[in-house]
Amino acid sequence: MTNYMELAHSRVERAWEHIQQFISEADSFLETNPYRVIREVNTEASGYLVRYRFKADRQPPVRLRFLVGDAVHNLRSTLDNLVWSLGQISGEQSSSQLAFPVCIKEERFNMKILPMLRRLPPDAQSLIENLQPYNRRDDPEGHPLYILNRLWNDDKHETPLVVRGFQSSTGLGIRRGGQVHIVAGKLSVGATGDDAEVMSLLMPDSQSVANLKPAFTADIAFDKVGPARGAIVRKLLVDLHDFVRDEVVEKFAPFFPA
Repeated sequence: MTNYMELAHSRVERAWEHIQQFISEADSFLETNPYRVIREVNTEASGYLVRYRFKADRQPPVRLRFLVGDAVHNLRSTLDNLVWSLGQISGEQSSSQLAFPVCIKEERFNMKILPMLRRLPPDAQSLIENLQPYNRRDDPEGHPLYILNRLWNDDKHETPLVVRGFQSSTGLGIRRGGQVHIVAGKLSVGATGDDAEVMSLLMPDSQSVANLKPAFTADIAFDKVGPARGAIVRKLLVDLHDFVRDEVVEKFAPFFPA
């Protein structure tokens, strides 16, 4: 007899291998210091305007895109595999196109999807319904299931999955023994692109400018305009992996023979 849960766990583990490989190769890329921060100082009537801009000397290797796509594919396919397998042991036709639905509209789920799940155990239907993104009323497109599904579809249609830009974080320090006076400032943290401004400060005097000691870090992120909304790639992949493993696979286990 086919051990459906073993197959599901194996596929999730395969996704984890791709995620770990991505993290390793992303770290190797970042160790080459592909990004720089360029400081610009302009004299203003009220002091000195200091701007910091990111400069991307190199973009992430294309191979990283494939690793992301492989991880996403295995995670999303695990969901379809679970529903299809449960359909088989529940009497569904072997030619069934049964798959794991992802809906941001409750009406569509009730009218079109729920009838397709009629052969599944009632508790399984309820589980699938409870996992739907539309249940997150304030932000269905921020639901991990919606993000996973969109990334999966994007990867199929735009092969390879596009990973762009980087995520910046900024710390502002002071050189030892110095003082800094800031009149006003603006900080931009998130996915950005080449030549983007990440921080600007209005300083009252040149000594404050000299005493500035900013610290910038960078990571690989998704594009802000995509479904992942500029999320750091490694963190989002781990979150999606944990969601599929803990919130889906483990909760489907009771419906399959031990």
